[in-house]
Amino acid sequence: MKHLLLTPLLLLSMNLSAQIIDSSQIDFRPYKGKLIVINESHNVKTNNEAYYDIITKISKQLDKGDSINFIVEYPYSLSVEINRVKENDTSTVPHQFNYTNLPVRFIGVDFERPYKKEYNTYLLLLSRLIATLKEKQLLTKDLQEYYDLAEKRYVILKDNSRKPIITHYKKEREKFGVGSAEHQTITQLLFLLTADHNQLPNVKKRDSRNYRRLLEADKNGMISFKGNYNILVHGTCHTDPTKKKGIYNHFLARKDSPFRNNTYMTGQAYIDCVSAGDYFRDTARTITGSIFCGGEEKSLLITDYFRNRYKGVLQPGTLLMTRSANNMPEWEVYKGRFIGWHVHWKAPLEKNP
Repeated sequence: MKHLLLTPLLLLSMNLSAQIIDSSQIDFRPYKGKLIVINESHNVKTNNEAYYDIITKISKQLDKGDSINFIVEYPYSLSVEINRVKENDTSTVPHQFNYTNLPVRFIGVDFERPYKKEYNTYLLLLSRLIATLKEKQLLTKDLQEYYDLAEKRYVILKDNSRKPIITHYKKEREKFGVGSAEHQTITQLLFLLTADHNQLPNVKKRDSRNYRRLLEADKNGMISFKGNYNILVHGTCHTDPTKKKGIYNHFLARKDSPFRNNTYMTGQAYIDCVSAGDYFRDTARTITGSIFCGGEEKSLLITDYFRNRYKGVLQPGTLLMTRSANNMPEWEVYKGRFIGWHVHWKAPLEKNP
């Protein structure tokens, strides 16, 4: 089965064509073991340059053995494929990657998209796990039949077809020690099968679900937050710090959060940029916004500040990195949690190749 991965893998295939101005000089070492949240307007062309900037900056400040967890608003299966490509397995997508030698691991916990054949990383990962289980003589007839039917239709099947498979492999995992190859493979399979397979009806439920899955991934050893650098990039409606049940505040305030009172932001401001509402659509619209979702009056305090300061200075397509300053119009309650800003100036849409 051939699978093509498009826009999300542009995160790795960097062609730095934008003009980049860096006046930030941020020391990220105080944020080791903490969480840095970044808001995003999807598919703006300079987004990738912004993430490459922060990852390369942190990588230059790492101690021996440190790594970077980069949490993206993608399905788990897609983040696994991104890591495969990053690790120089280019059998799936022939790109040149700049992240290959950087100590960064991508992880997604968002719902598995029921996309058509060329986007279906869910089935791609499932086929690889089935091959491993077959080698270890752990493959069940139910799982094979589930995959065969899903692959034939190029769809993700309903929950009730996965439940008996999940029940079986939960019991099977108990037979193997934590850290064993069998335990790791089954853990990955269960994490894939228990994902939401359609978008949840509202942002609050989706943020709560993604939060719980990230805690589960940390508990199961699929990711390690402690002692590493942790960056979470999600759409602005998820990261808006005024939303008490958004993912930013889940990590900042919940009692079970590994980052309680240790959650910070690198804000992104978009000035007359072209964005799209979904990673796999090129439905373009010109937007001006910042860290607040739907709060135009609040966002104008920030975007007007940047517009007035850099009008006539920045060229279209410019990405500016700057640190937070006392005279910037962040609301007082958030000021102590801002590290810096990426300002996207009249950037175009990042189109699928």
